[in-house]
Amino acid sequence: MSSMYLKSVGDVHKPPMSANLEPSLGDGILTLHWATSSLMRKRYETVDELSTSLRPIAFVLATNRTFNIQAFCKSLQISLEGSQLQKKIQQWRLMHLYLASSKPQEILLPDEYQNSITLHSLPFDEAQSNNIGSSRKRQVELAAEACLDLIEPIIIVLDDDLTFEALVVEDGHPTKSYPFSYIHEIYLFAKSHPCDVALGGVTGAPPLPATSCMKTFLQDFLNFQSTSNRTIERWNDPDYYYDLSETRSCWKNWPTLSANNESPSVQRALNQMFHCGPENRPLVYIPSEQKPQPRIVRGGNTVVFNPQYLFKIDHPNLPRRGDSIWSILAKEQGASILEFPFPLYHTRTSDISITSMQKRPFRESLKRRMNHDLLGAAIQRAMLDNNEIFPIYTRRMGHQLRLIEECMELLCSAEQLIDNGSKTNGYWTMDIKDRASFVAIAITILSLLNDELKRKMDMADETTEKAMLLVKSMRYDAQKATEEA
Repeated sequence: MSSMYLKSVGDVHKPPMSANLEPSLGDGILTLHWATSSLMRKRYETVDELSTSLRPIAFVLATNRTFNIQAFCKSLQISLEGSQLQKKIQQWRLMHLYLASSKPQEILLPDEYQNSITLHSLPFDEAQSNNIGSSRKRQVELAAEACLDLIEPIIIVLDDDLTFEALVVEDGHPTKSYPFSYIHEIYLFAKSHPCDVALGGVTGAPPLPATSCMKTFLQDFLNFQSTSNRTIERWNDPDYYYDLSETRSCWKNWPTLSANNESPSVQRALNQMFHCGPENRPLVYIPSEQKPQPRIVRGGNTVVFNPQYLFKIDHPNLPRRGDSIWSILAKEQGASILEFPFPLYHTRTSDISITSMQKRPFRESLKRRMNHDLLGAAIQRAMLDNNEIFPIYTRRMGHQLRLIEECMELLCSAEQLIDNGSKTNGYWTMDIKDRASFVAIAITILSLLNDELKRKMDMADETTEKAMLLVKSMRYDAQKATEEA
């Protein structure tokens, strides 16, 4: 995807405060800063007037990756601009960041945010990169610290790659913006929809392993004649980015979001296929006035109004889908869990080089992420349906295997086609040498994934037996903790 497009998405669309627009949550897409709307300002007045009765907020993060504290604090501050709450947060010291990292002494709060948020920097000793389970367990410890330090805090459990913008669609293109104030919405939600836990989503990059989106990426990337228009309706299609969806019904190709026909690099294309997911289908925020519904799908944006559930229910010892399985366990023990319809912005890490992609560590990591997600999703579904894991797990593996084979067929077909002169989409804007390189590397990686899945299918009985024992153990521990409490 072109650098011009990436720059346009990265620039926050924040109009002057004098703009006189009046959108509401139900009036369609909000593309401007919320403070430009008289209706949104009115919506937040009740929160601005409370101040002394507001509970403190504790953000808890644990990471051994590079954490951009400047982007975190800046986006949080901009999201609050235009409200009286911003001054009262400073006066009453309402916002706290409990951050555990591998080098806590090196992370300093920028001077300009010293009055806005209090930083509690703590160590996080975890060697494995991006181990979600270990991060969540450390975050529970941070939440316990916050509950000792603060009076009845609201705990916000966040991933380290989220900021307080949201991606909205403007003239057919996703644009980062501030259509709502995340902090205001938390306080409003606590008043209007009392619950123990509220599960929010993300915009931007889908929080899935790239292996779950490969076919969707290839269909868009290889197809030089789009079959989908640019209307807003397409963003409402269920799971339009997710190959393994059980509800997706539309498989039309999408036109490129790029503003021009610059040729993507082979590295950029391979990263979208095997590392960061397709840039052409980001998640976007579409406001709704519908009443928040019960939810168990949890990710990196979790608002905890009753922290006792964090302490009673151990986080599952699973690399993938542990968040959602924790939600199931908490719900089974009486937790009230609702969706929180105000997503944050999710970014992916930087590109992996082609050289690294061709080495064993990257490929082993890719196989592990695929395997962990397939098993975690099967456990999640089996717990929800009170069913056996084996048939769900083998069905999902079979589905993934078919998708890999279909991807290889698409690549082989593209390699045999002669360009018809069209230069409007990714693959066809590459020169012939780059096309050949992309296809060769992609087929090699797909072949490795294919072999790995077949190996795992031969071990499915043993894997699911262990998984069933784990489920029984988790449910027993959750029940015992609840009874003791």
